[in-house]
Amino acid sequence: EIFPAAAVNWAMTQPEDDRQNLTEAALTGALRTQPATALEIANRLLIENPDFGGACVGSLISKFSAAQNFETASQLAGAAPDDFRADWTSAIFRAWAQSRPEDAVQALESIHDATLRETVFQSLIKGWAAGSPASLAAYAETLPPGANRESALATAMDNWSLQDPAGMAAWLNTLPAGPDF
Repeated sequence: EIFPAAAVNWAMTQPEDDRQNLTEAALTGALRTQPATALEIANRLLIENPDFGGACVGSLISKFSAAQNFETASQLAGAAPDDFRADWTSAIFRAWAQSRPEDAVQALESIHDATLRETVFQSLIKGWAAGSPASLAAYAETLPPGANRESALATAMDNWSLQDPAGMAAWLNTLPAGPDF
């Protein structure tokens, strides 16, 4: 059986040149076998040594996001102290929405902090617009009138006009007249 805390503690005693890679490896292994324990250890690292912990956990979040393992990256960010949470969660959701926007929208529902949720929503629509502004526009049409709908439509239009102006014009011509359009 793997003892994640012991592995991280050992990694922390290693020479500075190896410390971060070994700590990340220990946390990665722990995330596979004992995710709750790994999240506790990561949070402890962030609290006890914000610079080193931030470098390790931030690097892991980037690696998991690059591998499109957004759920694990989101768990790591969600367990982090407030100082780190908003930036990391926003970056995760931007990448998530660029590749799998419907999953990102569904995961957004699990964020209960209204301020964080709004910040993450803005990152989500930026990522989605970069990947598929047409589908973001279709999603925006389903939102109730308000700031989120307006922001999603504006972001979709900005990106769509650059990526496919003819497609955007054709879509606009299918819409009924109204203040949104």
